[in-house]
Amino acid sequence: MTEGFVVISVNSEAPARLTALLNYGINDGQTVTESYSVPIWGQTGVGSSTTTGSINMYGNYGSYSGTTFYTPTYGITGFTSGTTTSTQYNRAVHLDIFDSQPDSSRPRKVYESKVISTGSCGVMSEVIDEMFEALFRIFRGESGSSNKYIIEGTANC
Repeated sequence: MTEGFVVISVNSEAPARLTALLNYGINDGQTVTESYSVPIWGQTGVGSSTTTGSINMYGNYGSYSGTTFYTPTYGITGFTSGTTTSTQYNRAVHLDIFDSQPDSSRPRKVYESKVISTGSCGVMSEVIDEMFEALFRIFRGESGSSNKYIIEGTANC
C-alpha cells in the first residue's frame, strides 16, 4: 500500500467496468472576525415609592419630618459590542466514477458527487469520516440535486 492506494491486478479476461477517482483536500484556513452585542444591565427607573414621616403641630404652625423610599426597576440600559476571531477551513471530497469499457476511446463519467464543509478543524483526517458519511448518505441519488446535511462529528482538533 502506497499513500492510501492499493494497486489491484485485474484479470485480463474480466477487466473492471467502472473506475472510481476520489479526491479530497483542505485549504490553509481563513481568519474570520465576528461581532456580537452584549446587553448592559442597570436601573431603568422607579417602580414605586413609599413615604413615611411625622407632623408636629405648634399652634397654627407645624413641621414635617419624613423619608421617601424608592423601589428601583432593572433592565437592559444599553449594549456594548465585542468581537471574536477564529480560523475557518474549507474542506472537500470529490468522487467521480467512470465507465471504462474497452470499446470506448474515452471513459464516460457515470457518477459525480462532491461534499464541501467549512469549520474550525484544520485536520482533514479528523473530519473525513463525517464527510464520507455525507457523500454516501444518498449514493446515486437524484441527478442534479443538492442536499445539505448537518452531521455531528467527534473531531479532535
